[in-house]
Amino acid sequence: MGFSFATAHQSLAHLEVRSIGPSDDERPLAPAVDYQILWVTQGEAEVSIDFESYRATPGCLYFRAPGRAFGWRHGVEFSGWDLRFSIDFLDGGAPDQRLLRTLGYFHSIDRQPELKATGGDQLVLHNLFIQLEREARPSDFGATVVQKSLLRILLVTLQRKYPDFWAGVPASAARRLVEEYCLLVSEEFLHHRQIADYAGRLGVTPDHLASSFRKLLGFSPSQLIQNHLVLEAKRLLTHTGLTVGEISNKLKFSDQAYFSRFFRKLVGLAPSDFRSSSKKD
Repeated sequence: MGFSFATAHQSLAHLEVRSIGPSDDERPLAPAVDYQILWVTQGEAEVSIDFESYRATPGCLYFRAPGRAFGWRHGVEFSGWDLRFSIDFLDGGAPDQRLLRTLGYFHSIDRQPELKATGGDQLVLHNLFIQLEREARPSDFGATVVQKSLLRILLVTLQRKYPDFWAGVPASAARRLVEEYCLLVSEEFLHHRQIADYAGRLGVTPDHLASSFRKLLGFSPSQLIQNHLVLEAKRLLTHTGLTVGEISNKLKFSDQAYFSRFFRKLVGLAPSDFRSSSKKD
């Protein structure tokens, strides 16, 4: 049995955690506004996130950030946990904002939103989910405070187990610069397309930013912006009924023709053809 909780001062801020089994409804692929973690503890399930499908076995966790499409189909012996929380549930100011921004399993566009928990890790996670479920009773004294603390512990625990993108790269000023640039782009790519905009925010020249980025990652910083735009375009084409022109406007392209050329160059298909092919799949 699961419980849901909403803070008294802002009904939109919420956390929901529930144990799930074969009798629970399967979830069709659809975008949503919450963060979500699905943990399969028994049986198997087919999990879909954006444009990829995964065969989930016991111990597998899957992660969805707001805006990503997410769904699953499970087998007869399936059981696990489904946890969701709103963007504003953790309201500890800058530290919480930075924590959410730096969780690779939610926000990476070049690694899978998947993690396999084994052995003692599963016991740690099980205890955290059980405690979160128990604390999701608004009548209990201090329930909100405990929930938020437990959620932070869970998120950090999972990040420590998630493959480190920067493994083997020594800490340096260049690495910190590139990390900050990647975080900014993930938040601002719809509004800022010029490298100079980000370089100014970061207090460096565009050439220095480009050089540091290429040295560490092997491609240009502008390509990262393009990758985010293409992924968002694919999501809108696949999971909404917006016209190509409306998507072009939403992504802030100057006109539909420019958007179509941009999309075809990076994807190899016109937007309308990509939409048709995704429906066939």
